[in-house]
Amino acid sequence: MHWRAFFLLAAQRLHAHARLVCASVLPHGDFAFDPTLLDNPDARAVASRLQHGAKAAGAALRACAPDVVLLTTPHGLETSWDLVFYENNMLAGAALVGRDLEASYGKRFENHTYDIKLDARTHLPLAQALHEELEAQQHNVTSMRGWNNILPLPLHWGEVLALEYMVANSSSLPAQLVTAVLPLSRYNYSAAVAPAFRAMGHSLGRLLEKRQEKVAFVVSTDLAHTHWPNTSFGFSPHAARFDADVGRWAATLNRRHLDSSAQVVDKVYSCGWLGLQLLQGALEAATDAAAPVKSPVSETDSGMSAREADRVSWNSTLFAPPAHPTYYGMMAAFFAPAASSTLPTLPRVPATTLPASAFSCARGVWQCEDGCAPVEAGNAKCCGDGTACAHGYDCAIRAGQAVCTLDQQHTIAARQTSVMHVPARAQAEPKTNLQAADAPMTVVTNRTHHIGEPKPKPLPMGTAGWQPRYQLCNAGLLGEALHTLHVPATGSGTWLRFPYYSNIGSITTPCEDVGERSGMQGPCDGVRATGKAAQIEMALIVQHGANRNADDYFCSGVMAARQAGFATRAAIIAPRFMEPADAPNGTGFVMWNGSYPDGCWRCGAESHPMPSPMVQTVSSFAILDELVSVLWRSLPNLKFINIAGHSSGGQLVQRHAIFTHLPPPEGELGDDKHPCVHHQSEIPSGTPNEILNETSSKTPSEIPSEKLSETPNETSKKTPSEIPSAIPTYPSFFPPPSAVPSSCRRAAVPIVRHVPANPSSYAYPYARRWEGLDGADPRRLKVPDLTTRASCPNYDTWHFGLSGSLPPYALKVAGGVRGALTRFARRHVVYLQGYNDTCACNPSDKGCGCISHGLEVTCADELMGRFRLERGRLYFAALQAFYNRTAAAPVHAMVEVPNVGHDHTLMWQGGLRQLFSAG
Repeated sequence: MHWRAFFLLAAQRLHAHARLVCASVLPHGDFAFDPTLLDNPDARAVASRLQHGAKAAGAALRACAPDVVLLTTPHGLETSWDLVFYENNMLAGAALVGRDLEASYGKRFENHTYDIKLDARTHLPLAQALHEELEAQQHNVTSMRGWNNILPLPLHWGEVLALEYMVANSSSLPAQLVTAVLPLSRYNYSAAVAPAFRAMGHSLGRLLEKRQEKVAFVVSTDLAHTHWPNTSFGFSPHAARFDADVGRWAATLNRRHLDSSAQVVDKVYSCGWLGLQLLQGALEAATDAAAPVKSPVSETDSGMSAREADRVSWNSTLFAPPAHPTYYGMMAAFFAPAASSTLPTLPRVPATTLPASAFSCARGVWQCEDGCAPVEAGNAKCCGDGTACAHGYDCAIRAGQAVCTLDQQHTIAARQTSVMHVPARAQAEPKTNLQAADAPMTVVTNRTHHIGEPKPKPLPMGTAGWQPRYQLCNAGLLGEALHTLHVPATGSGTWLRFPYYSNIGSITTPCEDVGERSGMQGPCDGVRATGKAAQIEMALIVQHGANRNADDYFCSGVMAARQAGFATRAAIIAPRFMEPADAPNGTGFVMWNGSYPDGCWRCGAESHPMPSPMVQTVSSFAILDELVSVLWRSLPNLKFINIAGHSSGGQLVQRHAIFTHLPPPEGELGDDKHPCVHHQSEIPSGTPNEILNETSSKTPSEIPSEKLSETPNETSKKTPSEIPSAIPTYPSFFPPPSAVPSSCRRAAVPIVRHVPANPSSYAYPYARRWEGLDGADPRRLKVPDLTTRASCPNYDTWHFGLSGSLPPYALKVAGGVRGALTRFARRHVVYLQGYNDTCACNPSDKGCGCISHGLEVTCADELMGRFRLERGRLYFAALQAFYNRTAAAPVHAMVEVPNVGHDHTLMWQGGLRQLFSAG
């Protein structure tokens, strides 16, 4: 049943004893009210999710049809210690929307402000009764009346914006109002007065149960104001924890989470937190009045006693989990009584299955009840079973498999879209058990909580009309997963700070976390004493793309590990290569300016110089080397490390595989010298053996010198008959086998596999390219003709090739370019390609009917192929020609993931074997 239907039915069948009919926590921040104030797309996406949730909570409040709204606000007319009840009949005022821009960004935005007006009428009998009876019980309360009750008392942003979510297309509140203003003591003494406010809430709840009016309790509050360092509130490391605790409380009504937040509330400046204490007490008292506690004390799954669980007999819905588009956090939640058997229960996530990441999804992603969709999903459709579909697709069952199928609107659009066909050997549909066009289909109820229909987006080319579902991410609190790695600066005795996400905590000990170091005494490696180090058998480094959304990549990496059966055995590390746009005011972390070639992190360039204590830089290649080295030293049972990157991250991983300073493996896979010897019995049936043998068992011969020094008029005499077409791996919806062979032992040097996925370009080992890219099958490799070279003079310079100026890191590799290429052939590299990554234009191009996700289309890129799948196949074929290999004994390996386009999450889900197996 849709959530609106729940609320409408609940409004008709309220429990006879419950005068407190529902409750809500609503934000009063500008950006949840109007996300369009924000220019940053990531921040705007976060604010939009908050707005959707707040609107849903407001709709739920309206469905309760209360006679009175009891509102607690931190921004009214305050006293030092007392809760103030307004006793003017009329209330009126306006919120100036947009002024938070100045507080967030330090600039004035006069042209971005506007007023939102609201009028309300006080329910004077209830306001006076609450004041008198609470005062008689020795609670700190008072009342306020102004101008002899002739003029209205003022309302401002703390009241207007929160109530606007309930107003809906009107300038007045649909119910009468009782306004309760929190005292000034909330600034520094919230924790100290919290017990008194909870006790006051108990008294208030009992008083409401004696009244005939139906009351909705609304808490207007924002959360921690200390997420950013550049505001007057400053930064607090406790902000993320505080918001998470409050979010857990709102999702479970377990007051222990509220008690936990009390430990840091005075350090993070949450304006309306005392209202939550009042609400908790009122909800407990209202339940006590309706259903006295009789159950014995025992522990429940939520962590509270059974007695406490009975007392808090309310259903909670966290419509907008805590998030902070700028320096302060916000959330939206709704609560309804569950004591009556006649009252339909609202959806509630049990504490045992509540995803921790529900309180901190990655930037710019869609939030479902049971997890976070990846950024590629857009305005995702939540399937309600831990999965989701991308915008434009429906949750469906076909041939017994849970998949995503095109909705009717997008099916029509697809028929009108000309589809770019992939090369001849890839035109056939992948053989799966979902081929039948007449397979049964059942649409699953959509449980997403946004309001209004999103705009349709172009359909990716190459689609078969369905795609796998996303496994929703619930990888924990992303703020707590962010750590700092201290890396040695290039040619300097100092250390630089680099951010990364980790599912096992910091991979270094606290002695490194003291800031920038001086001297080369060396870091003290080792995972902190979490008890996790001994369990870790492999590590996966997931490298973000051009959007630098390391949090989203980390999330998808953690979920892939769970699917592969490595939830507790794999370390998931997500490096974050930052650019100035990610932190305009600086963070102390190393950054790359993003320009080519000097600031190109995906090309191995040095970082932007850090001025203190001296000019210092570090190569992005050196960052990956350092992560591998630290993991190898820190985790005693680690057997192998895989580095996977998608899109621009795939470019970084492919180029790093050529010039990394890491030693090559001890032996080839399948060789007796190799630490991980695969046996036939360990290869799942239906998976081609050729795909698992990542490198040939033969030692590559010395690279012919003429290939490194050929002149432009030389052409290759080798003519591959066709582009080797990689064999698709098993469908992504099949559960993978355990990936660590029993015979795998820890080697003397790290066993590293590189997995570049769907990059736009590759670093070719020589100047030749395939001719005939105008739609015909490529016939041979040759140096481009004089006309082409004149029009595209940089086609073979770094990072498209190995000529020209290489980054300083690459110049230091042992044996120069020839030595690097010799070792490159010995390294374990798997090129992971999306079978549907065939878009050859950009949505801004006239007539483009697909989304290429930033396909690079310079002349140097176009000489590699028209789209990513073709470029990957051509590059793989060029490698075989360069190293004199055949399809029977290839250098490296290529795997194509069926029915997946340019989507890192689905690539990980479809390439589990490549991500979680050795060498």
